[in-house]
Amino acid sequence: MANLALWLAARFIPARAGIRELQAVQAMLISDVASTLLRSDPEHGAALLREAFSNFGRTMGETLKMRFRVRPTLSDLAAAWRTVCNLAGVRYKISREADRVVFAHPACPLWEEFSRRRLNCSETCLPMITALSQVIAPQAQVELLRPPDSSGPCVKAIFLKENQT
Repeated sequence: MANLALWLAARFIPARAGIRELQAVQAMLISDVASTLLRSDPEHGAALLREAFSNFGRTMGETLKMRFRVRPTLSDLAAAWRTVCNLAGVRYKISREADRVVFAHPACPLWEEFSRRRLNCSETCLPMITALSQVIAPQAQVELLRPPDSSGPCVKAIFLKENQT
């Protein structure tokens, strides 16, 4: 089981109406910045977004490690993902398999904004969650099982890659 502080954060970050409104505004801001950057610099915009969101993910990972003493285990990594999802207002369903944890997102404020603007989560969410995961556990791997499309948000899996010696 994940440590107690992380477990509590993952489950009890409030998601009431006021928080949801702020989360929607945050998603709109991210979407506006992303679409403006991609429009103003089509050649380099996607790479710049991936870099910015990777940096953001690394910072969040370091903060989670320091604040909640997150360990490089699959259990703690899944709790960190739940915490980040709760902060962003992303709903999730988790299924655990032998060596991985699968996150399906029935609702995601970023996907809702991105789908209106024809943006792709591969420039924002995926680099962010991958960087966050690898800061917590360098052997962490993120797999996109179902990309976001017009029917709904993505499904991702996290697993720890075995050390190859």
